Amino acid sequence: MRILELTWEYPPRIVGGLARHCEGLCETLVAQGHAVHVLTVAPDEHSRGKTQTLNGVQVDYVLDPPTDHEDFLGWVRTFNQQIREKAPALHNEQPFDLIHCHDWLTAEAGLALQKQWKIHLSATLHATESGRMGGIHHALQRHIHKMEEWLTHRADSLIVCSKSMQEELQALFQVPASKIGIFPNGIQLDTRPEFSPEEKALVRERYVTKDQKLILFVGRMVHEKGGRYLVEAMPHLLGNMPNAKAVLVGRGPYLEELQRRSQKLRVEKQVHFTGYLPEEELQALIRVADIGAFPSLYEPFGIVALEAMAVGVPIVVSDVGGLAEIVADEYSGLKVPPKSGAHLAWAILRLLTHQDLAQKLAHNAQQAVQQRFAWDIITRQTVQWWLQKVRVC
Repeated sequence: MRILELTWEYPPRIVGGLARHCEGLCETLVAQGHAVHVLTVAPDEHSRGKTQTLNGVQVDYVLDPPTDHEDFLGWVRTFNQQIREKAPALHNEQPFDLIHCHDWLTAEAGLALQKQWKIHLSATLHATESGRMGGIHHALQRHIHKMEEWLTHRADSLIVCSKSMQEELQALFQVPASKIGIFPNGIQLDTRPEFSPEEKALVRERYVTKDQKLILFVGRMVHEKGGRYLVEAMPHLLGNMPNAKAVLVGRGPYLEELQRRSQKLRVEKQVHFTGYLPEEELQALIRVADIGAFPSLYEPFGIVALEAMAVGVPIVVSDVGGLAEIVADEYSGLKVPPKSGAHLAWAILRLLTHQDLAQKLAHNAQQAVQQRFAWDIITRQTVQWWLQKVRVC
């Protein structure tokens, strides 16, 4: 197949898990013999209007990233308009068999091209505005919700990453189950050799002292990712394990609130906020963590938890959404109720003080990733489903 991918983030521009998802899917599609062309936002002003090939994927950059002071909906309209202006020349060179758009931000362009070219449009919904925000509360959210509803009804097929997301779409938009394919996010299996003790020490010393235990959180600094509950777990945890240290990676509007919270709880010396980390540094940090803690309140999937599982880091997750589906409690990780720092602290302490249990869960998690979440497996399943829907060969 020849596939046009529409996404508002693609590496090297990474805002959240969507970028890694698109990269893994697109590169694996190419490896399996398909042609993939991505239209996306430029990583910087120097890349706008340029084309490059990344691991076999042809990527066109059509617009600069939005700024904090920008009219965001106006920016989204411009982004979609520029996709619509760029795409026809690509289609005329060699027609696409399928358009695949991600979330509401590319809905306008995807639906317009679907109508213009009369080809199949598949849309992946990675989350919903109602789910992220706990409901629809103001005009901007109502607009996004309507865009999501329009996309789910007009797209020829839909993809979600978990059963909980399928149920969410059905409840919010009354989408028939037959229209929705459930394919989990995947991961490129790490084939690099294990860190030597010296290499591990070099990475760890940037974040913790030699005798400290590194508890890692990775995610956007927004309310629904639950970073607050790791901060609130620290007083409970430090009372039993004074050498614990939480390292929170990510940026977002909730960062300053979390910093103030750590100061109020008097744990600011045991809580370190890194801000954004380049991908190579992030992956190195994940590999040397003692525990991965992912206490989300809303999580359609949880790609970072999967990345930790893949490299043998024992994890604790909230028993919500996609996290609840990818982690088997007491087998490949520990699950705790959401919104509870005390429960989170208890689970982390249990893994830190019971090494046999931690090693067993980490081993089981690695096996689960290899058997269920490798991109090669998920991409083949996705293509088979598309072929049934699109009826092309």
